[in-house]
Amino acid sequence: MVGIQNDNGNWRIIKKELVISKPLRFTREFEGAEPRFEVVVGDKTIVGTLRELKEELTNMGVVAKSRALEDCLSRLIETSRDKGVIKTAKVYEMAGVFEEDGKLKIVHPALGTEIIPYNALASEIVSTMKKFEVDVNGETAKVFAKLIAGLRPEFRFIIAGYSAIAPFFWVLKESYGLNVTPHLLLYDRRGTGKSQTLSIFTRNLYGTKTFIGDDLRSDFRLMSLISATTFPLLVDEVGATVSSSALEILKASSTGVTEGHRGLKNQKMKGYLLTSPFCMTANKWGWGDSALREGRIIAIPTNEKISNLSEEEFTQIKIKLEKSKKLFGLYLLKTAIEDLTPTGADLLGLILNEELRIKRELNEIELIDDRRYRIYALLRIGYRFWIHALLKALSEEEIKEFKELLEEPLRTETFREIVAKIEEEIKEEKENQLDGIRAWIIYLQNTEGTEGVESWDLNHKLRLHKTRNGEDLILITVEALGEYNEFARKSGFTTFGSLRDLGKVVADVLNRSVKEVYRPFKIENKSVKAVGPPKSIIFQ
Repeated sequence: MVGIQNDNGNWRIIKKELVISKPLRFTREFEGAEPRFEVVVGDKTIVGTLRELKEELTNMGVVAKSRALEDCLSRLIETSRDKGVIKTAKVYEMAGVFEEDGKLKIVHPALGTEIIPYNALASEIVSTMKKFEVDVNGETAKVFAKLIAGLRPEFRFIIAGYSAIAPFFWVLKESYGLNVTPHLLLYDRRGTGKSQTLSIFTRNLYGTKTFIGDDLRSDFRLMSLISATTFPLLVDEVGATVSSSALEILKASSTGVTEGHRGLKNQKMKGYLLTSPFCMTANKWGWGDSALREGRIIAIPTNEKISNLSEEEFTQIKIKLEKSKKLFGLYLLKTAIEDLTPTGADLLGLILNEELRIKRELNEIELIDDRRYRIYALLRIGYRFWIHALLKALSEEEIKEFKELLEEPLRTETFREIVAKIEEEIKEEKENQLDGIRAWIIYLQNTEGTEGVESWDLNHKLRLHKTRNGEDLILITVEALGEYNEFARKSGFTTFGSLRDLGKVVADVLNRSVKEVYRPFKIENKSVKAVGPPKSIIFQ
């Protein structure tokens, strides 16, 4: 830019760089871990961090000198602050439940709350929520009462309980250090109603957007999704395998509040929040180690229909909720906060007391992990929230119709039966993780005509190894794992990404450390890394 300037009565020609080609005005600064700013450019308003504004302005073509843009924006911000042009404002970066001034607060566009989304997926979720309105008086209570009463008792307790308590997970983690905030997974054969039921308890309950298993395959997209809301999100059709990095993110999000990287190789980024609880479905479940399976995910097989309602009755419920566009979930949470737990401390107290009560009730049932007492406490508190909200919204006649069925999972005997069944299914699932390996070895025996493992040679990449204490191990090398994975893909069994992944499963089944089963073995006078499951667990 060229111009003239009067300097003490002397005119001189000056030359300055043109950084921004259009006028812009900073109007608001939003508080947060990283400050964000509202900027008016012509007739358009944009919001973002300094880095995001730089990118957006460049994309809009209002930049003449991009290298000097960040410095220019920083100076404009400081000048605007000094002149009092920028107003500081508190804004929520996602929809969910938060604690403000010691009180729990529901943040949702249907409630008129201003939300400046944290990332692109948070923005998609907020946009979807704007299509719904609040069920102010609990008008859809009867529809949900019929739906919940129609579920089989274990799913009545788990799905309803999870849907009501999951929005509070972020507050419990961030403010009170609760380190058991699990995800939910329904898995097994098709046609049992997994997706449709979870869709009602996520999208139709809170107005959230549904995602698919492919969203877990990209680390960047998964991390955006895991930090998009505190309301439960349906992630439908998760594949039979999940990457090791995705598993680590899922584990971290069920215990902690932030992660300090974006999952990109050799690249550290700002920490991202771990706020979103996932309700997932899968036809097969072959991923996850014991830490995930036992304390960080509620995984329930659905080998039969999860609802006793007829297909026509279930469809009518779905249609009614879709037509009404009213979110009972906001009524559910509002009544829980106002009547039962106005602060996060109150909620934590409820959970801890419930955990003690459950330990007494389940004293004869052996749980696979002590953290599961807290999981059951969370689910039972969530289910109590449902009972309270429904009984408050239903008429006396409707209460008579549904009360007995709704309260059934809270009865001690029924609750004990539900827990015993879930724990037994988890133990069976744990033992069945090596079914693919068993089937492959039997296939090799049948196709090669060998009578037993003892007669195999190195062409099979397998060897029998006897330990010092006399235990027979079947050694699986990396070459053998490649052959197994090819067999597993054709036969529909779980594949393993590495020997270490297989070692984790074997260690999980044996309740041993990974280094006990995945280690160097001597084969033909050579030290070869292999996984050595005992022959006894392969041929039970």
